[in-house]
Amino acid sequence: MKQKIVLTLLILAMTLLPINAAGNHDLIPIYDLDLQSQNYILVDSNTGQTLSEKNHDTPIHPASITKVLTVITAIEALGDTSLDTIYTLPPEVFEGLDPIASVAGFQEGDALTLNDLLHGIMLPSGADATRAMSTYLTQDPEKLVEKMNRLAQRIGMKNSHFVNTSGLDDPKHLTTLDDLALLLRYSLKKPTFETIYKTETYLTSSTPTHPNGIALTNEALSVAHQKGYTMIKGAKSGTTDLAERALSSVAEDASQSYIFISTNAPFENRLYTQIIDHGTVYQHVLEHYRYVPLLYKNTTIQTIPIKHGRSDFDIWFEDDIMSYLPKDYDQDDIKIEFIPSQKEFEAPISEGMKMGEIRFSYKGKTLLEKEIINDEVIKISYLQIAFEAIKIIGFILAVGFGILGIVYLIYRQWKDYRDHKYYL
Repeated sequence: MKQKIVLTLLILAMTLLPINAAGNHDLIPIYDLDLQSQNYILVDSNTGQTLSEKNHDTPIHPASITKVLTVITAIEALGDTSLDTIYTLPPEVFEGLDPIASVAGFQEGDALTLNDLLHGIMLPSGADATRAMSTYLTQDPEKLVEKMNRLAQRIGMKNSHFVNTSGLDDPKHLTTLDDLALLLRYSLKKPTFETIYKTETYLTSSTPTHPNGIALTNEALSVAHQKGYTMIKGAKSGTTDLAERALSSVAEDASQSYIFISTNAPFENRLYTQIIDHGTVYQHVLEHYRYVPLLYKNTTIQTIPIKHGRSDFDIWFEDDIMSYLPKDYDQDDIKIEFIPSQKEFEAPISEGMKMGEIRFSYKGKTLLEKEIINDEVIKISYLQIAFEAIKIIGFILAVGFGILGIVYLIYRQWKDYRDHKYYL
């Protein structure tokens, strides 16, 4: 009888294992691609699986990638408010605006839609737009950062803290690549955010100084497409002294979606190094790797005998077990190993009991491990116990009768011997 089992994903792409150098345990190694970025993470956007990383949990300065959080926080705070709502920018938006911050080109008194502001944050990375949105939502140019931190904590960004809405360098304005990947995956599930993140050009409402509207461009996305990296569908760049050249992006092919985030591509090298890094990584993945089934659903891997149980325990999965392998992989190189949690299992087996772990490997390299948890009580079979008892009793009786038989034969032989001696 098949028992339904609960699966807990333990290790994906070996990112939870201790490593000494980037790439040693990466599911898709990219350390030999001559990347300029000093920190990076490659993630399967659909599953959240880390495919490759370097310094994934090291505190970093995110620069304007911060604005991913600014935009998604604003979208959620706006709720059902129409994005066509007009907001006239007050003077406090521009009072205290850091002169080194990038801007969308908005001015005091401009009557813009909330949609204009959101695009002004994302495409040209406008600090004027972040301050305008913050003022609209909180009546303060930077108070939106409080909502940003609350959202970050709510979605699980455990190693992040933000002190401004734009991403300007600050010793306390820190995050990790793990957290940024989590943030971008979360945000891309929101249709409004996804649309804005994937927009290359946008024309705002008319303003006094721009009667035809302000043309906004996502330069990183535009340059990526100009360089032939058409698989890149969305991007948000950032540049500061501490983050150097940073970039987040999403790429897609017919079936898969990927997130790549990087920081600290040095200034002194060629222009757009961070964009070239992203294009290089995506090309490598799409050309050389496939997302393939290691095991098809409903395939029984192994049956665990349950002593005195009403049924044994079949190990199988309700969904295909998928992973990334080289396109020229050999199926015979895929190994599946079950490691039981104990030598023998005896009923009753309680719900939630760990039965063991399944390890999937390719050419000796662990791809992933899954914990096998029983989610149905396996009851005692008293009929089986009765049969075993009958067998034992039968065996004892057989042994007993056998002994009696032997004793009787010995007695007969002794009696015959005695009688024979007597007659002599």
